Amino acid sequence: MQQELSKLARQFKAFARVESQAMSPFYSALSERIWQEDDVLAVASNVAPGQPPPNMLFAAVLFLLNRGANPDLLAKYPPNWSNDDSDATYAKFRGFLLDNSAEVIPILQSRRVQSNVVRRAAVLALGMHQVRNAVGDGPLVNIEIGCSLGLTLLWQRFHYDYGAGRSFGDSNSPVKVVTEMTGETLPVDFDRLPSVDRSIGIEFEPINPNDPDAIEWLEALIWRDHQDNLQLSRAAAKMLRAEPPEIYGGDAAIVLPEVIATLPPETSLCVYHSHTWNQMNQVTRDRIDQHLIGESMNRRVVRLSFEGAQEYSALQLIRYEHGKQLEPDRLANCEAHGRRIQYVMGGEA
Repeated sequence: MQQELSKLARQFKAFARVESQAMSPFYSALSERIWQEDDVLAVASNVAPGQPPPNMLFAAVLFLLNRGANPDLLAKYPPNWSNDDSDATYAKFRGFLLDNSAEVIPILQSRRVQSNVVRRAAVLALGMHQVRNAVGDGPLVNIEIGCSLGLTLLWQRFHYDYGAGRSFGDSNSPVKVVTEMTGETLPVDFDRLPSVDRSIGIEFEPINPNDPDAIEWLEALIWRDHQDNLQLSRAAAKMLRAEPPEIYGGDAAIVLPEVIATLPPETSLCVYHSHTWNQMNQVTRDRIDQHLIGESMNRRVVRLSFEGAQEYSALQLIRYEHGKQLEPDRLANCEAHGRRIQYVMGGEA
């Protein structure tokens, strides 16, 4: 047990000092204290295999607070939180967690991180531009693995503002995604959304957009500091309910070949995943790669990966050609939720 708690302590310490420090000072401050508390770590140890304990623990608590469990503690959360109140807020958080562990633990055991950060669509749009350049003209299908509710499957219906006068997409869209470019500017030829014929989703446990409980859980997964992301999510969910995307349920290693088998042979294929690869075991990832390698004998195949939990997440393009998987091309280093993008033109940062 102590070995498990030590591992959890390292995870929360990394979350405090690397993953959330810049993006969420609030969760960073809580994590900085949690990693030193064995009783709190013992509650967090109940997460299902493959699920990130910090994200799950904070979402489970917020899920209960949003349902009215402790208004006094919720009042200490952002936007009211101040770093000067960190000790007092953590004391309330810790007390609530330990007093209500009988409610928190079943949430940790039964639910999964299925975040649907709409702002990441700005990263996807840039990546799909490079995908279109890589595969050339002709029909192109994008398949998102781990699409959650499916909000980013609607990416062609959003409006994007990358700063410096670079904005495109549907100017009348209720979903307006703003991101900041750092370092290199956007590619000169990226002046409109790329043409993609279909966007298809695969989700291990598909979510009913009309299930209030499921939506409350998805909203609890949105970091409390990021109220703008919450508003984007709600606007995109409204669009989704009016016109649901195409989503298939089940294990991606099994479902992906079945979906691809329905595509005409002249169709180019892009498989996309965002902060999902880490939730799949190596066997599943290898099976997906092997299938894409096989598919590359008959069609153009690429994989667009937006993963990583360090100071940035990497947007990479992986090509599969004539039965071989090529080395990834680094396209950009991005803030994990898509607020900032450093385009690196395929080179190293």
